[in-house]
Amino acid sequence: MVLSNLQINDAVHIFYENIFRIIDFSCPKKYLYTPKYPLWFSTTLKQLILRKKIAHKIYKRYPTQCNYNQFSNLRAQCKSLNKLEYNSFITKTQNSIKSNPKLFWKFIRNKRSTSTLPESMNYNNVNYCGGIDISNCFARFFSSVFNQPYYCNAVPSIENINMHSVDFNKCVLTLNDIFGELNCISTKTCPGPDVIPSIFFKECKFVLAVPLLILFNRSLSSGVFPDK
Repeated sequence: MVLSNLQINDAVHIFYENIFRIIDFSCPKKYLYTPKYPLWFSTTLKQLILRKKIAHKIYKRYPTQCNYNQFSNLRAQCKSLNKLEYNSFITKTQNSIKSNPKLFWKFIRNKRSTSTLPESMNYNNVNYCGGIDISNCFARFFSSVFNQPYYCNAVPSIENINMHSVDFNKCVLTLNDIFGELNCISTKTCPGPDVIPSIFFKECKFVLAVPLLILFNRSLSSGVFPDK
């Protein structure tokens, strides 16, 4: 194959170039739209809100006590059901943040009414701009509130551990190794730095396995980690 005769960085570049071209040509595209209602709104709540709006229009047109009572009752039901469904959604999101982080980030984007990262953020009266600075800011914050676990057993120094030397140039992966890793990919996690959805690698594993095998073995044999 062409990838076998190239330096690892050139091979990875061609691999991604073809992958992105295939995705752009073959994957269906759709228009994104901002949902009218928040994520936790059920069909029942939406219908109840519609009934409340109709009752409000009727009351505005015919301001009788009976019409007001009907509108007021529907408004109270909307508030009660909205609070109940919101709390249920928050609990579900918190419990599934490890197994389904997409739900959490979807909720955050919905609350912000935008799907993009902020251009700048403020923390401790310092303004951070750009993805790298903002990410480092989050890292410093979480590290400041993170408690290191306490281990009772002393960990031996690395100098006292007998380790056999590993010659990565002699390490050779097989197709079974590649398939094993591709099968372990979770489709519920967000894309990595290459912005390729994880489901693409999992569903197209029979096509991608051989190119990936060549790239990994090329990287091991040359002792070079790709730039991408």
